[in-house]
Amino acid sequence: MRSLRPISNFLRQRSALWAENNLRQVLGVEAARRWFTDQTSSRSAAIITNEIEKIRIEFEGAKQSFGNIPAALRKMPKMNPEGIYVNKNLRLDKIQVYGFDYDYTLAHYSKNLQSLTYDLAKKFLVRELKYPESCLQFEYDPSFPIRGLYFDKMKGCLLKLDFFGSIEPDGCFLGRQKVSRQKIIQIYGSRHIGRDQASGLVRLMDIFCFSENQLPKFLTMLKDKGKKLFLLTNSPYCFVDGGMRFLLEDTGVYRDSWRDIFDVVIACANKPTFYTSEHPFRYYNIEKDTLAFTAVEEFLPGQVYYHGCLKSFLQITKWNGPEAKFHTIQELLGKFHMVMPRCDEQTSLSLLDELNDERIHCRCMMRNMFNTFFGATFLADSGQESAFSYHIHHYADVYTSKPENFLLYSPEAWLHVPFDIKIMPHHVKVPSSLFKQQ
Repeated sequence: MRSLRPISNFLRQRSALWAENNLRQVLGVEAARRWFTDQTSSRSAAIITNEIEKIRIEFEGAKQSFGNIPAALRKMPKMNPEGIYVNKNLRLDKIQVYGFDYDYTLAHYSKNLQSLTYDLAKKFLVRELKYPESCLQFEYDPSFPIRGLYFDKMKGCLLKLDFFGSIEPDGCFLGRQKVSRQKIIQIYGSRHIGRDQASGLVRLMDIFCFSENQLPKFLTMLKDKGKKLFLLTNSPYCFVDGGMRFLLEDTGVYRDSWRDIFDVVIACANKPTFYTSEHPFRYYNIEKDTLAFTAVEEFLPGQVYYHGCLKSFLQITKWNGPEAKFHTIQELLGKFHMVMPRCDEQTSLSLLDELNDERIHCRCMMRNMFNTFFGATFLADSGQESAFSYHIHHYADVYTSKPENFLLYSPEAWLHVPFDIKIMPHHVKVPSSLFKQQ
């Protein structure tokens, strides 16, 4: 049979030539050419129409599947809140130094603190900075902010940025008012935050806290393993001392001073400038509440130090180195743009509008699953990583919901990066079968 194929192809070609010659004799050369052109155009139009219809059928199926997402979510595997998620391979047995912040890391605050801070800020603005009395009527809304936002000190905007440092189109607020895309361009010139503008942004990144009963256990475990511990906080010593006494000494776990468990205690560190400046350390006299201006050449046990910088810290301690459905719609849009140049303009624009409307609808539904104002913490509305995700990737070898999760792992554990990361290590893998039509 294989040997007959060339003969069959040859006969078909000869038949086509014979038919074309006959048409030319009957209709004339020009008429025959027009006839063949019309036939070719008709076949092309039929093919394009068929492709458009296929896209529309897939589109309708995608919309139905998207409607099944809420039910499918209940069947999805859940993220482990006690997991330690790995960006870079890490051997805990090689980590000899552990550093801690105080606020939202060692110290656990109740939800009432946010309201208290908000109320005190209102009073300060009105009484000290002479803001209108009407500001006192504002009430704190815990559902409004998410972690990973940026506050523009110069322009007063609260921003959510994506992986590339661009403002999310629906992620810019001035007070509680959403700023339109056109207004964003007026304020910033473009959606992208330049280096000069970035210097005026403050990151809202606090993410960790210990439960009070786990903190002594975790610190004791590290000390028993011979690890070095230090406390580095921007808060003044008097504030930190009150909290640490409550957490450690008043519970009866530590009969002596809480400072004894740390090899170094640094307050008023002025982070993040601490990491790049060359400010000297100052010895803090606890009894007199004064600073000594003599050079600090070593960190003494039980003492407290102010200010300083990372460079001096490493020089003094000699510590360094490692010690210390939406996507379906997107795919259909891609297919559509391949077909669109070859099809009827009205038909193409109609389908394009439907696809874009559905994409916007999908985005709104998905962002509302997390936060109605700013969406997901780790993702931009486009499905790409947020700026918060970028910083986690860039600065953290590992991350977890709370530091006490390390109690579930051996201090000698080897932590490895998952082989099948899609966006971030903590994102669960969703089988496509969950969203298929039954």
